[in-house]
Amino acid sequence: MTDLLTVQGLNAGYGTTRILRNIDFSVGSEIVGVVGRNGVGKTTLARTLVGSLPALGGSGTLFGSSFLNKRPHARARAGLSYVPQGARLISDLSVRENITLGLSPTQVDREQLDQIYVEFPRLPTLLARRAGSLSGGERAAAAFARCLVRRPRLLVLDEPTEGVQPNLIQAMSRILRSYAEQSGAGVLLIEQDLDMVAGLADRCLVMDQGSIVDELPPKELLVEQNRRQILAL
Repeated sequence: MTDLLTVQGLNAGYGTTRILRNIDFSVGSEIVGVVGRNGVGKTTLARTLVGSLPALGGSGTLFGSSFLNKRPHARARAGLSYVPQGARLISDLSVRENITLGLSPTQVDREQLDQIYVEFPRLPTLLARRAGSLSGGERAAAAFARCLVRRPRLLVLDEPTEGVQPNLIQAMSRILRSYAEQSGAGVLLIEQDLDMVAGLADRCLVMDQGSIVDELPPKELLVEQNRRQILAL
């Protein structure tokens, strides 16, 4: 399996505070879960990968090319798509405008959008509404659609289930698995919901204090001792 993303010795942080410390991992055409308690650097990792936070050291390749010195829009054009924590949308734009932002009509993956509408049947009824008026679950569905209609080669999802009801989490899982299998895309799923990760991921990385400290088969996340240890690291 060819790696879509690799990082070696990745360091990053805020100002003089270093958060990520010598991170090494790779993602191929698979779903890789990243778990750990709050504050261990998971969101910092996502922000560094997509370019909203500069790396302080290390190297990496995205689709075979060095990328840590590239701006966020260049990473996005190469095929990297991002769902940030909290499913951030532009509040004053409509849901339709948020989903298709920056894309021409021919660039929107209509087949993928139709599949999303099947899984999130309320979403088509919300397209004309301002994004700022949506509930948490509705925002999550719209952000998820915005990510996938770009036909990404690699998805970085930062806690996409935060504040989302169980039936929508199940729908997200189905769509992610289907998209990954059909497109050959890679997924980096940063998530606190260990049950979702266990049921969806092919591999699972455990973070603590800014480092990857373990790799577990996803099903082992369901072992109560491991669950307590991961969330209390």
